[in-house]
Amino acid sequence: YWVLLGNVLVASLLAFGLYKFTDNISSMYWLALVIGFTAFRYVMVRKYYAGDYPEKAIIGWGWFFALTTFVSGCIWGATSILFLQTDHLGIMLFMLMTLTGVTVGSAASLANFAWSYYAFSIPAILPFAYVLSSTGSVEYIVLSAMLTVFLVLQLVIARKNQNTLDESIILRNEKTGLVQQLEAKKDKAESANNAKTRFLAAASHDLRQPLHAMSLFLDVLEERNQDTGQAMIVDKIKKSCGSLENLLESLLDISKLDAGVINIERKVFGIQGL
Repeated sequence: YWVLLGNVLVASLLAFGLYKFTDNISSMYWLALVIGFTAFRYVMVRKYYAGDYPEKAIIGWGWFFALTTFVSGCIWGATSILFLQTDHLGIMLFMLMTLTGVTVGSAASLANFAWSYYAFSIPAILPFAYVLSSTGSVEYIVLSAMLTVFLVLQLVIARKNQNTLDESIILRNEKTGLVQQLEAKKDKAESANNAKTRFLAAASHDLRQPLHAMSLFLDVLEERNQDTGQAMIVDKIKKSCGSLENLLESLLDISKLDAGVINIERKVFGIQGL
């Protein structure tokens, strides 16, 4: 919206400037045309933002707006045909600064879709260059060539800006996809870890039972075996079994903490025993 408002503001300054220089009422008619067409563009922009269109329709809207920028460029380019006076240096410089300024300024809003910028800048600048070159003056022909080079550079910059924007959109989409994949894998890993924790916490009794039975068998074996050498072996087996049972107890306690099945009991106690 601000771009359209700026378009009307600059057109008003140009029209009143031309009227002051030339006393030509046609500049006011040209301003009325700019205001009327800008109002039409404003209505269409409002209509676009008010709707929810599928991708194919959005592409159609993009080309429609490119067409409106072409018409706008033609309206601006018409000033060179209607009002440019090569024998009046003030008018020529005033129009040159206005048209080049409008062309450069429109790059910020139109270069995202390079064809829109092409459609505006080419008909806005080329008529001025044509009028200069048609005078036959060497100075004006050189100025016309410089203006044409300026236009070509602007078109190249617009294309590069669109390429940069396209690449940034692709990178952002790829980044979003990677983030979503990482989040999905993270959720899957957390789900598996929680399932493992719940399993260990729920199966703690079943995991302790074989070790407890082994301890009982070792006690019976120790009572029945009177041989000193074998008794030492049985004692080492019992110690190993006890160490394994302690490790399993610690693992199960940690699993219970992770699973949140342990009730915390808060009370006062002495630290001497710790």
